[in-house]
Amino acid sequence: MPWYQLRAMTDEDLRALYRFIRALGPAGAPAPAYVPPGEKTTGPVVVFPGTEPSPLTQR
Repeated sequence: MPWYQLRAMTDEDLRALYRFIRALGPAGAPAPAYVPPGEKTTGPVVVFPGTEPSPLTQR
């Protein structure tokens, strides 16, 4: 969040944000490492519509 957004918050807003973050609990597992285009992934992935390579362009 940009600093100017935090600066504009009231003490009540900041307290609510702090309590929300604390209520989330401990951190989970780290995000998976970056996989360059064309390499296989080892876990689940999300494929957005229209981003799959066309069979005509694959070699």
